[in-house]
Amino acid sequence: MKKAVTWLVILFKRQLKKVSLYVILAILVFACVSIRYVALNFSVTIEIGVVNQDKGNVSAMVEKGLYSHDGLVTFVRYNSRAELIEGVQSGSVYGGYVIKPEFSKKLLEGDSENIIEAFSTPNSLISGISNEMFFSFVMKELSYEELVKDTLDAGLFKALSEEEIRRELREYYELNLANGSTFSLSYENTPKDFEGKFTSIDVLDYISPVITGLTGLLIFIGGLCGSLSYYDDKKNGSLALLKPVFRQLVAVIETAAPVLIITLAGIVILIITGMETSVGAAAGKYIVYDLIVIAYCYLLKTIIPRKEIFVSLIPVLSLMSGFFCPIFTNIAAVSPVLAGIGKTVPLYWLYYI
Repeated sequence: MKKAVTWLVILFKRQLKKVSLYVILAILVFACVSIRYVALNFSVTIEIGVVNQDKGNVSAMVEKGLYSHDGLVTFVRYNSRAELIEGVQSGSVYGGYVIKPEFSKKLLEGDSENIIEAFSTPNSLISGISNEMFFSFVMKELSYEELVKDTLDAGLFKALSEEEIRRELREYYELNLANGSTFSLSYENTPKDFEGKFTSIDVLDYISPVITGLTGLLIFIGGLCGSLSYYDDKKNGSLALLKPVFRQLVAVIETAAPVLIITLAGIVILIITGMETSVGAAAGKYIVYDLIVIAYCYLLKTIIPRKEIFVSLIPVLSLMSGFFCPIFTNIAAVSPVLAGIGKTVPLYWLYYI
């Protein structure tokens, strides 16, 4: 046991002497801090157009909520459907919604067919974001109307008029809505961490996946660089006296050492910069990813006999991670075949952890 610990310490110390490890750590710190700074000073807004052809109360309250929303995505009023279509086609707005006549009436009757018309440019990633926000406002008002209906049907406040009941319920409804306890939603194209709460989206929601992807990419590169020691040891015969099982264990540790060091540094940086709020969740996600990276690098150096070939693959695999993984690009929208290539590198699977 004592020898095993000694070997472990020696292997970690050897990795700590590598310049490549400190270069990766420096890139990680610089990238996270810089992107965080840019994000906090980001002032560009994404405008989405809205046309309301309905005269009902629900659509009026939906409009009020949309126009009062202050964030990266903002909603602007258009006077007609034709004007909105022209705005989307010209690029004045990234997308748009038409609230059709009878929207309020149909919605309260439980009829959700053909009450909203949506427009966006082809392959737009913005539509998924604006859909979430737009329909959250719709569900917010629909839920309020259902609450009013149930209260009136129960007849518990006969001394109050309907207007008074609506006013009182609205106050408490908004109060409870602030902590997400009023209703829940479940629909497609929502972020992984969406729990049905009515929330605002800011710029950090958009850059967090990029930071996660960058951290994962640097962990992968660190694992590849750490694996190079295996070839040097095999060449100079420093592991010749060890039993085969211990040689393989050393080969795994040489990859695992930089992977774990970069992961620990990455989690600390992500917590400090506010990109991650839960240490446990971040640690769990990256531990699973680390195991994938370690296994991948181990298999790769087992298959590839020469160090020169392995070294030449490092930039290739790094570029594949950047171009073909869903964290950075929506390559599936261009070609499913190219998206399939991304599945051959570990970073692709970080997106689904």
